[in-house]
Amino acid sequence: FRIAGSDRMEMAMLAVGNVLIFCNFLQTLAPIKPIGVLVILIWRIAVHDVLICLALYMTLLCAFSGAQFVMYQRSDFVYSLEASGGMRLDTWPTTAMLRNIYVSMGEVNITDLLLMSNTPWLVLLLHITWIVVANVLMMNLLIAMMSSTIDDGLQYAHE
Repeated sequence: FRIAGSDRMEMAMLAVGNVLIFCNFLQTLAPIKPIGVLVILIWRIAVHDVLICLALYMTLLCAFSGAQFVMYQRSDFVYSLEASGGMRLDTWPTTAMLRNIYVSMGEVNITDLLLMSNTPWLVLLLHITWIVVANVLMMNLLIAMMSSTIDDGLQYAHE
């Protein structure tokens, strides 16, 4: 039965169900050798490589966000440190985490935040370092791990 006014929840559950159905379809095709090798490789990449990179990313995210949170403590611009949702950068460490996640997705405009810090040069240095680590090094690490997994899997399939 349907509950009135729950269209959004119904659509969300439909989207999740759709992904699960197609994952089950891939699992059904696994006994066919050419497709089965690829299904196993996708599973190894998703479980092993991506989870390792995600754990490393979360560790680095906490480290850089904690450092940026400390940089905004006792700022002279207390009332200007509000981010979206009313959370302030000097009282909510999760705001710094969300900003760093946005930065790693491509949002890099922080000129207003540079001016609000007591040490803008250090905030800029942390920001540039985070961009290099999160975007360049982590993506290269993930690509190298996936490449290694694919090479190992294909070599195992030929044996």
